Amino acid sequence: MRHLAIGVITATIPVILWAQIEGGKTSVQGLMDRIFSNLARITKYSLSEDEFKKKEHEAEIKQLLKDTTQSVKTATQQHELKNPIMKISGEVLATQFADAENAFNSGHKSYARWMVNSSLSICMSCHAQVSKANQPFDDLFRQNNFKEKYDQAELRFVLRNYDKALPMYTELIDNFPTNKLPVEKLETSLKRKVAIFARIKRDPAVAIQALEKDLKNKNIPKYLHKNIESWIALFNEWKKEKDVDVTKLTDSEILKFIEKQMKKDVWDKLQESESPRSVTYLRVSGVLYDYMATHPITKITPEILYYLAICDHELNNNFFYSLAELYLKECVIKYPTSKIAKKCFLKYEDIITSSFTGSAGTDIPDDVQRELKTMSDKINGK
Repeated sequence: MRHLAIGVITATIPVILWAQIEGGKTSVQGLMDRIFSNLARITKYSLSEDEFKKKEHEAEIKQLLKDTTQSVKTATQQHELKNPIMKISGEVLATQFADAENAFNSGHKSYARWMVNSSLSICMSCHAQVSKANQPFDDLFRQNNFKEKYDQAELRFVLRNYDKALPMYTELIDNFPTNKLPVEKLETSLKRKVAIFARIKRDPAVAIQALEKDLKNKNIPKYLHKNIESWIALFNEWKKEKDVDVTKLTDSEILKFIEKQMKKDVWDKLQESESPRSVTYLRVSGVLYDYMATHPITKITPEILYYLAICDHELNNNFFYSLAELYLKECVIKYPTSKIAKKCFLKYEDIITSSFTGSAGTDIPDDVQRELKTMSDKINGK
């Protein structure tokens, strides 16, 4: 965990949301109110690539990222959040926002946007552990008050409220193009829909029925039709197989299942879609989550982290906000002597290098370079 400097905070943040100080101690509730107020303002921009990159929003986003990074770090130091599960979530969240702030200030706004949106999922995973978990997320909806159905669906998707997001995406697709939905948002809507069916609901029959209905919309661009056809083909293959019962599988059996599912063949080369194995990656990652939940103590944890990272990275944020870097980092830091640790590090290094590479070349911030060196030293026994 890198150390984050606490800087001077400007008066742009509402006074009522400043962390409350009582008897020399920082109020967790005050910090959380402040963090969620910031998130409500950031998501107005982060749900749209164009809005997030606009010069006119740059100063506000910079300040919000800075303040949120500081507030999250301060919150993780409070004794109320020291239980093991919340501690891990808090530390991950602090790193996420620090990386987002770093990337945004370095001009890597797409990467920063991804970090912000994936951070919301981490927030949700932590709040799901306590009662009244939905309250702060309801506040995000009220404060943003999105008028566009697409934006409403995206925020619900980010916050894992899939039952409400799915019908919204379906409506957007059904009404294309009379609803004047941009093609790129149509594409995202289709991918989100597939993600919900493949990873969350895991019901190939229902997925096939829904996607075949989408194919009947002749106004959907041809390249998206090709994608839908390949998704249906994989759901059909899935439908022929027996359900995977992770409670009855051994470590070696789950690894065999993963390797078999992810193996590419001639079919992949013949497909015209951009990512023929998307449904497979979504399915495999869902099964791996279940396996880890039912096998909290397993010798293949580093291998599972690696394959989860591969799945998320291959999906490239198009279906879910990727947590690939987090899985790879966990693999290296927690299991440096495992056989797969080096592969985890090399993949992590490649992803990070690519994220800080643009038309002007590669510009990796100093603290990120130090982190890479620390991870490299760890797996090399230094």
